Amino acid sequence: MNLKRLSQMGIYSHENSFIHKLDPRVKILTMILFIILILIKRHSFYAYFLIFIFLVVFSYVSKYNFLNITAKIKVYMYISFILLFFNIFFMNTGKLLLDLKMIKIYDIPVLFTLNIMTQIFLLTTITELFTFTTKPSDIIKGLNYILNKKRKNSETSIYIMISLQFIPIIFEEAGKIMKAQKSRGADFSRKNIKQFLLNIKEIFLIIIPLFQLTLQKSNRMFEIMEVKNFILNKERTEYSPLKWKIKDILTIIAVLLFFLFLLFFF
Repeated sequence: MNLKRLSQMGIYSHENSFIHKLDPRVKILTMILFIILILIKRHSFYAYFLIFIFLVVFSYVSKYNFLNITAKIKVYMYISFILLFFNIFFMNTGKLLLDLKMIKIYDIPVLFTLNIMTQIFLLTTITELFTFTTKPSDIIKGLNYILNKKRKNSETSIYIMISLQFIPIIFEEAGKIMKAQKSRGADFSRKNIKQFLLNIKEIFLIIIPLFQLTLQKSNRMFEIMEVKNFILNKERTEYSPLKWKIKDILTIIAVLLFFLFLLFFF
């Protein structure tokens, strides 16, 4: 697993693109609509394909390398293959695809697993593009405007922001711990099944200090917020309030039309 690439997930990148300049409310609403669409249109691979094309165009306009996403979600693909293995063994319904002596493969477990894999890929792509093109401060501001809490720090926006920011931090700290443990003789690259239990023991060498470091960083963050007199739902001044522009209105209309088209015709 490449922790360096995983640590870059959810990190904003400053680019001079059309998507970066959009109002954060437009991007938040677009992400919510597409997540709803993916969850509603289950087993509709035609809808998935059109959403995929839309995301490719979105990534091209935002100057994001779409191929990076495939390298970042390998762990989800491994879990999906394990799920496929169990589904083939325990789901014996549908049309028979392959008849072996020891096992029979039906179409329903294969399609079910492919559906889950596609959903994971699309959902990960949407959130990755959203965090790539939107500043953390803009995410909080946009959520507060949507929740009708202008010039306030609502609980929902703070919780979402902390969650997004801690994901890359956790992967970065895990990479540092793995390097430190490797320098002490730990081996995380064993592929022998007989040494699988030893590998699990060495994984605990990462989990325990990682848990401690996460608690320390969260405590330090709350102390800094307290020093800065941060109070939830407190009135605050705003240097640049959000205002709807023509490009924002046209973009959200195009997204709504695309959403309705897929919702009623696929």
